[in-house]
Amino acid sequence: MRYRFEKASQIFDYNKEDIIILPLKEWIPGAWAEIPAMIYAEDEELIKKELLEKNVTDVVCENIGAIQIAKELGLTAHGGMFLNVLNSEAANMYKSLGLKDVTLSMELSFNEMKHFKADIKCGAVIYGYLPLMKFRACPGDCKTCKGQSELIDRMGESFTLICRNKKYSELLNCVPLYVADKQIPKLDFVTLYFTKETKEEAAEIRNLVQSGNEYFGRRTNGLYFRELL
Repeated sequence: MRYRFEKASQIFDYNKEDIIILPLKEWIPGAWAEIPAMIYAEDEELIKKELLEKNVTDVVCENIGAIQIAKELGLTAHGGMFLNVLNSEAANMYKSLGLKDVTLSMELSFNEMKHFKADIKCGAVIYGYLPLMKFRACPGDCKTCKGQSELIDRMGESFTLICRNKKYSELLNCVPLYVADKQIPKLDFVTLYFTKETKEEAAEIRNLVQSGNEYFGRRTNGLYFRELL
């Protein structure tokens, strides 16, 4: 099991074989570092310096630029879901670029995953308030923002907006993806993607996933049971 946390303070007790993933700014020893999904030219060297100073060994890459950074620094690179891997050819291409494993796209159906054949280990995210879009010009108010804020749409739905070090922001879905109670294809790993949950809420969800029980609130199955083509 892989657990991606927004903050180190969310981390609950876990098994030694589990993988912990944290954004680079929140990284702690023993975890994998998530390189920012959007990297601007003026920040590239700063990110490299931070990775080296923290002695990071494993990184999650959400774009091709991050893969190049990992390669230059000799780090073990793991592909994130935003690489948008939809077929085995793409997965194998990323292996040739140096990835050790890859998380398949959220837009790939479980039926398609069942027939997925690649020469690289593949997994999927099965829980999380997943990012819907990224903003260079944040729609929030920086004067009142404490790193997370809310946007309300015309239907009254509340969407969490997360600031990424004032470089860009991400808008999360108003309901979480949860498919642990469904028949999940045989994969090499699955990931729980925690963002706005408390430590206690995250632990409760982990227990729920391990039991295979239904989610206790509103949720979405994403596109895992739909076909794009």
